[in-house]
Amino acid sequence: MDGAVLLAVPAGGSRRGGYLSVGAVAEAVRVWAALRGRPGFPRVRLGLSLHRNTCHTVSWGPLQPRDDAERGRYFGYAPSAIDTFLLLHHVSRRGAGRCNRP
Repeated sequence: MDGAVLLAVPAGGSRRGGYLSVGAVAEAVRVWAALRGRPGFPRVRLGLSLHRNTCHTVSWGPLQPRDDAERGRYFGYAPSAIDTFLLLHHVSRRGAGRCNRP
């Protein structure tokens, strides 16, 4: 099995889907073909970049949510990890663009 495919984490339990980024179209097609029909990889789809050798994706499961908390649940993260991320992310956004003056 292709090395990139071994990095793909199947849906199951609290994880509803996932994705894998690859660098070349041929590699994306190989990963897509290897995952299709395998348990834990529903609705496998290919996302090709406009640039031939830059960050193509293979995704599976329902479409990924845009909301940070929902996305955390989609990937199966623990509620405490999601809460921590949201807290840190909110704090870093509030501080963005501010100047520290003495």
